[in-house]
Amino acid sequence: MIGLNKEYRVAIEHFGEEDQIVKLQEEIDELKVAINELGQCTNTVTEVEKELADVINVAMQFVIHCGGSAENVMSQCAAKMHRTMKRIDSGYYD
Repeated sequence: MIGLNKEYRVAIEHFGEEDQIVKLQEEIDELKVAINELGQCTNTVTEVEKELADVINVAMQFVIHCGGSAENVMSQCAAKMHRTMKRIDSGYYD
C-alpha cells in the first residue's frame, strides 16, 4: 500500500484538487448508474466493480493528499464491516 500512497499523491498533484473534486463527483454518478442498472439486471457486476474502483481511486487521492493513508482506509472498512456484523448478530437492525 505504501507504493499506492505515493501514486495517489502524484495523481492529485498532477490533476489538481479542483479538477479531482469534479472527477470524483462524475465517478460517483457513474457508480450510481451502474448500481441501478445492476439492480435492474441490465448491467454486470464487473461494471459496478470498475466504477467502484474509480470512486475509490479518486477519493483515496484526497485522503492521501490530506495526510491519511490507504492502510487506514482499509482498516476503517474492516472495522465498519465488523461493527455491522455485531449489529446483525445483536438484532440491532430488526
